[in-house]
Amino acid sequence: MAITLKDVAKHAGTSIAAASATLNPGNKSNTRVGDIARHRILSAASELGYAYNPIAKSLVTGKTGVIGLMLPYADAFVDQNPFCATLLASIVTSLMQKHYNLMLYTATSGSVTESSKVAIDSRVDGILLVVPPVNSDVFAHCDKRSIPYVSVIRDIDENACSVNCDDYTGGYMATKHLIDLGHRRIAHFVGNPDVSTTAARLEGYRAAMHDAGIPESDHIEVPSGFLREPGYQSAMMTFSGNPQSAPTAVFACNDLCAAGALQALSELGISVPDEVSIVGFDDTPFSASLQPPLTTIRMPIQEMGALAVDLLVNIIEDRKPTTRQHCLPVSLTLRSSTSTSPKT
Repeated sequence: MAITLKDVAKHAGTSIAAASATLNPGNKSNTRVGDIARHRILSAASELGYAYNPIAKSLVTGKTGVIGLMLPYADAFVDQNPFCATLLASIVTSLMQKHYNLMLYTATSGSVTESSKVAIDSRVDGILLVVPPVNSDVFAHCDKRSIPYVSVIRDIDENACSVNCDDYTGGYMATKHLIDLGHRRIAHFVGNPDVSTTAARLEGYRAAMHDAGIPESDHIEVPSGFLREPGYQSAMMTFSGNPQSAPTAVFACNDLCAAGALQALSELGISVPDEVSIVGFDDTPFSASLQPPLTTIRMPIQEMGALAVDLLVNIIEDRKPTTRQHCLPVSLTLRSSTSTSPKT
């Protein structure tokens, strides 16, 4: 027969409430347990072989101890996207520290599938939405069923909790760095239009160019995307023509896009940074391993994941967040992919 809290409390000579407050992770009891009583409870639990039973707790509290995680596409769980991998590691670590389990699932379009709705309804206490599609109906679905959620990278919604970074400042900072090196013909490889970071980074690029007195006619905005292949294709399109009119620098929408651009420039025989400088955005460990190592905007990905978990757990455990929208600062990480313009 399984050892219960009642057994532990009896063996330790304490109340069941004290045993529960000591042994159950996430217990919200107001019971105060002194050091001596706590020691007796822990000793009794060890002697009796007591094990915390999350299933039993869920029957009492109505909570599962499970948080769902939705990434923007299925392969994000297993591919080499450094942003998703870094964020996932941070989220898993934070959930383990808070004694929550994780359920992974995905939406492949703006619509939430029926299977996802079942998962959200019956199996999770809340959900973390990473780069949710702009027109996704997951928000309305969660709101309708009072399911707590926190978004990581989403347009600001005053009625919802979200964690973002300062994409505008990052775009400005990346572009200004290139301008300060003497570059005037600077291309921006623009991210996907349905991702909230895209517009802010583009506006930061435009503002830095404007402040430097570079006319709009000399802005080079190239449609691209947040994966390696779009960056490769954008660079091939941009640099395969007349070298005299080609940019001397590129601000890529993220590090994967920059990696694709580096590959294309290498195949075209264009030296980085001697002929073209490149700046990315993310600063995952992946960016330092590129050849040359990538100058990039540091996005605090690990901090964003930990903060999103904190916000969601607080909501689940009835602790209302004092701040619902968070925008974390960015910084410039200098490496070898940028140098002074060859045309200065």
